[in-house]
Amino acid sequence: MRITNKMMSDHAVRHLSENMEQIARMQERIASGKQFSSPSEDPVGASHSLSLRSGLRTIEAFKVSTQQASDWLTATEAAFQQMEDLATRAVTLVTRGLNDTLGPGERATSLATEVDGILAHALDTANSTHNGQFLFGGFKVQTPPFSMPASSTVVYQGDGGVMLRSLSPAQNVPINVLGDQAFLPFLEALVQARDALQANDPVTLRTALNGLQSALTTMNQHRTSVGARLRQVQVASDYLSKTEIETQSLLSKKEDLNLAEGISQLRGRENAYQAALEVSQRAISAMGLFDYLR
Repeated sequence: MRITNKMMSDHAVRHLSENMEQIARMQERIASGKQFSSPSEDPVGASHSLSLRSGLRTIEAFKVSTQQASDWLTATEAAFQQMEDLATRAVTLVTRGLNDTLGPGERATSLATEVDGILAHALDTANSTHNGQFLFGGFKVQTPPFSMPASSTVVYQGDGGVMLRSLSPAQNVPINVLGDQAFLPFLEALVQARDALQANDPVTLRTALNGLQSALTTMNQHRTSVGARLRQVQVASDYLSKTEIETQSLLSKKEDLNLAEGISQLRGRENAYQAALEVSQRAISAMGLFDYLR
């Protein structure tokens, strides 16, 4: 078969065009810093990248959930700290009120007044909020969990809902503490102590002291549980952060281009293109000269 000038030209152009396309792709990779710009360039690598990115989105969702759990439990722990301080002070006052050297007037004025102030502060603390949501009312986060419709009556208005947050696919943690279990006995003991001081009733005051001490123990137990959950959340958060870094590193290896290597390959392709261009020009020129001489 006779090889014509047009056949040689077409072959040269096609070969040079392929080289130019490869150079353009390599320039695009260097500009983007990625090993491939579309899945078709590397289907296996793209599949791995998609899987890793899906894993990163899952990790991010758990990190958000973990942070929410940490913030809620931290606010809860702060409320328990305030309550325990109030309970400790109330126990001190009631113990003083049982001293036989005190008169009815001092019990009814000085001590009862301070205990009433502690009751008001404790009620506010039991109705603590986080991001506009009440901490201790179960699922009723928009309703204050405690109220006092009468001076000697404390009412719990929450429910028994337990709020869970996911720390991993197989790990959930309850973040809320139910106020009727944690604080209602303390608030009722405060009411009883205040009324007994005002009435100069040492028998009821002794019962109130026992109630306060028992309530303080209960609050300590709940606070210990909150602390344990906070540690669990922190461990999960640390693990998620470590896993995220490792996954990002794997994704970088799958996607990111080694810039020095990419530039070196580009230079090689450009040199090959120039060489092919020169060879094609010479071949076509030689063929044209041969035809002329013939």
